[in-house]
Amino acid sequence: MKVAAVRSISYKTRQITAAAAVIVMLVALPALSAEPQSATSPNASVSTIILSISPNQVVGHPLQTSATILLLDSANNLVTGYDLAANPIVLSVGSGVLTPATLNDPSLDSGGVIKFLAAQCTYLGPTGKIPVIASNGLVSSEPVIVSFSGYDILKVTDFKGDSIVEVYQGLPTTVKVTATNRGGLVASSNPSMRSYFKAGGGSVQAFFAGHKDGFVDTVSMIDTAFVPVIVDTLIVLLNAHYLIGSTDFLTVDTVKLPVFVRTPATVTFASGSLEPDSVYANENFSLGFQVLTTGFSGPIDSTRVRLELAPGVPDPSVAVVYTGSPTYSSFIGGVITYSGLGAKVVPLNGLPPGWYTVRAIYHLFSGASEFILNGVPADSLYIIPRSGPEYIAGSFAPDTVAAGAEASFQFGLQFADGANLEVEPGSGIFTILGTGFEATVNLMIPGDTLVSGSNLVTTENVFIPANQLGKTLTVSAELHYRRFGSPTYLTFSTTFDTQMVQVQQFPLVQIVSLDCVAPNGNKVNINQPFQMHARIANISESPAENLVFRLTSDGNSIDSLLKTIVEIPPLDTYDLYYDVVASSIANPAEIFSVNFVSGNAGRIPPVDNIALVAIQTPATLVLTHTVVGAPNGYVRQGAAFSLVVDMTNLGLAEVSPGEYRLSTGGLDLGLSPDDTLGEITTESARNFAFHAPIFDTTVTITFTVTQIPLDLNINAPAVFQKTSLSFAITVASIDARLVVSSETTVDRPLTQGVPTPVFTLRLDNSSVSTANLMQLDSIVLLFSNRSGSRANVNSVIVVSVSGMYEDGQRVSAETAHADSLTLRFSNVQIGPLEERQLSFVAAARDGADGNLAVALDSAGVFASYVTGPSAGSRVVTGPAEPGQPIVEIVSATGGLSLEGSFMVENNPWHQETSPARFAYVLEQSAGLEFRIFTLTGELVHKQDIDQNSSLGQAGSHVLEWDGRNDRGKIVFDGVYIVQLTNTVSGERARLKLAVLK
Repeated sequence: MKVAAVRSISYKTRQITAAAAVIVMLVALPALSAEPQSATSPNASVSTIILSISPNQVVGHPLQTSATILLLDSANNLVTGYDLAANPIVLSVGSGVLTPATLNDPSLDSGGVIKFLAAQCTYLGPTGKIPVIASNGLVSSEPVIVSFSGYDILKVTDFKGDSIVEVYQGLPTTVKVTATNRGGLVASSNPSMRSYFKAGGGSVQAFFAGHKDGFVDTVSMIDTAFVPVIVDTLIVLLNAHYLIGSTDFLTVDTVKLPVFVRTPATVTFASGSLEPDSVYANENFSLGFQVLTTGFSGPIDSTRVRLELAPGVPDPSVAVVYTGSPTYSSFIGGVITYSGLGAKVVPLNGLPPGWYTVRAIYHLFSGASEFILNGVPADSLYIIPRSGPEYIAGSFAPDTVAAGAEASFQFGLQFADGANLEVEPGSGIFTILGTGFEATVNLMIPGDTLVSGSNLVTTENVFIPANQLGKTLTVSAELHYRRFGSPTYLTFSTTFDTQMVQVQQFPLVQIVSLDCVAPNGNKVNINQPFQMHARIANISESPAENLVFRLTSDGNSIDSLLKTIVEIPPLDTYDLYYDVVASSIANPAEIFSVNFVSGNAGRIPPVDNIALVAIQTPATLVLTHTVVGAPNGYVRQGAAFSLVVDMTNLGLAEVSPGEYRLSTGGLDLGLSPDDTLGEITTESARNFAFHAPIFDTTVTITFTVTQIPLDLNINAPAVFQKTSLSFAITVASIDARLVVSSETTVDRPLTQGVPTPVFTLRLDNSSVSTANLMQLDSIVLLFSNRSGSRANVNSVIVVSVSGMYEDGQRVSAETAHADSLTLRFSNVQIGPLEERQLSFVAAARDGADGNLAVALDSAGVFASYVTGPSAGSRVVTGPAEPGQPIVEIVSATGGLSLEGSFMVENNPWHQETSPARFAYVLEQSAGLEFRIFTLTGELVHKQDIDQNSSLGQAGSHVLEWDGRNDRGKIVFDGVYIVQLTNTVSGERARLKLAVLK
């Protein structure tokens, strides 16, 4: 998965990770209680490593919220003085990679507690619930399951589900994308899918509802390739946003598929489109196939089709599959589809089973045009062997039944073709005939499948009337079968070698009830022993002897269990118990049934011989919590925040309530005394309201389950993964703003190839709290020429030697984009009440000629919090006076021509600030005429400069104007024309100046 490392697509180009985060402890240790024991000495060895990472993360982004490692000795004391540099801790994951995976920065360790959010460990790999382990080479932590969310594109196919290999110029192509998020977070907004062709064509976008936990999403789009290239690339982008706290994270997965672009107008048989792909010879079936066209839009007047079979491409035909003039079902996107055509494989001679090549003779008539495919190999077809089941002689039973009671029969079928047979559902019937009596019941065939070899087939119960006593009954059976994949069924029938059934008088028994015997009624855990209790009644006046009953289920707990009752006295009952061990697979309603198998008795329909048993996974409890109002573990002084604790049952078995204790380490957070002890259930979460103190501090809140709930299925304590959770809250003042101001430093035109200071940027962190460390991320400068039009950065300055400097050291990395220059910073941090000054230095490019304007406002300054409650989020930036630009200067660039160098430093110019300063360059000494006009040509001010004066000498100069006309009056606001003329060469330079008071 490729991931864009941005938090907000509108402005972020680099992700900043919080250096401080909530500490989440999911184990209860005596040494880490509200009154912790003393830490051990630096020389003590590490005996236990406890890893804790917030469970919900995003692929491709540094770990968020909490990432902590505890180092404990054998007495469960924190190990202090651990040397991470000498003995780094390595993080490993079940799939993908964490980078960096090695923690070797000693500053991360604080008294045996390693808070490594600042390491910006980033997971790169497939989404999912990934085990993470921390190890120092000698000791490893228990795996922590962390959910990494995002999206993995599983496959990109066409509308049939096949790989997209070729498309046709100008015709729609269906792009079907299958993707999944195996993580535990649902995207904060509907993910988007976009596809386009690299060489040119449509660009389509589709949104779909996000899911989690491995749910597979399928999105279809229709795209079109327009450019007639031989090979193009189909690009599919999947974007998804996720929220952790209030921070948005973007993930992007990209798939690039090479595709062949065909030119129009061809007609081809669609390989692989023939349906079905296996049939019986001489049996009717429904045929379908597709024909592909390019450069053809219709109409389709008629078609003529003949499909033949041959052993190979050059071999002569051995059978005809279809001949006719079919009407097409649809013509969409260049694909002509035929379906529901009546077909039959008619051999010309013998036709052994096996694979055959399908040859197509295809004629398409459109107006006066005819498209012909003459005997082209179209597909392949398998001819299925006609072997079927046979009755196993002598396998029919029983041959004697009781009058006035139910009976069921069984018999054997066999075949030895090596492949299983599919039985048409509902087609298997058993018929029994007597004197004035006929009954038909269904055959019971497991899975509607006959396996190669022997198969035992049973019938449903059939009631034999009392008036058939002493009679002889005839029996028969029929079913429809086929080889898997065949479109048609064949028929099997048997009279069991003229088997007869005799009707006699027997004692009568009846199944009265079937119940589950377990602590929680009919609910049991997987692999739990329990009993099934059946009550059998003898409703006749003679004893019933040697009775066999079978217990079966439709699940995996048992196959079948047989129990024999030696005797049930007349008009009496018998309690029968079966020992069962529940399946290892959960089943919400496994159906158990008990049935009479054999014995010296007849049977009548049962009162109740079926019981439903819920096979459930054992109760497995997990504590989770959510802190509301304290992002990243920080809260304002005096602010309200809350804790929500959930006791989640990962199993299906029900549990009783438990009891808990809540501790704030002795600090008063406004918690009600009634909330410190209480009852917790899986049905509803516990909510706790707190108020932060009005001073800076850190408090550890601990929630402990003191009485573990019972698993009701086994009446014993439930499995509890972690009975305690603990986290830290830091109380701090968090009001902050980054004030940005500038001062122009250029006093001469930029020299070609020579770096020159242009302006100084001041950065002031207004926060008074130590929690609000800021980092400058990027600055975007906008460039324009003397006329106000956008200027290409690379054409006016040398980007490689231009940038931001601090104390003579370059601190930025530059990227030019048309008229903007982006400066990125990796290590410019501004502490509370700290001011830093950066100097922008630039060099003019050879050949650049003219004035250059550089502008920067608050929208071009990007900074983020490194620490504190807003860690990772954007800092509010701007000048001291809102609405004013931070930088707005004009500098001359290029050679020494008068026109190319003439410039004004500030435009517009505010009269009350300082005189307007005009810079120019003289290649040789010359006299000058300086004139200022209104837009209508009226002269406002003039000044003549002698060639022998300092302003007339060769070199760079600055000429000042105080904003007064030649009568000494302050000029009005407006736009003026400023002109400078070389009286020796006649060269003239002009510019516009906006004057503001």
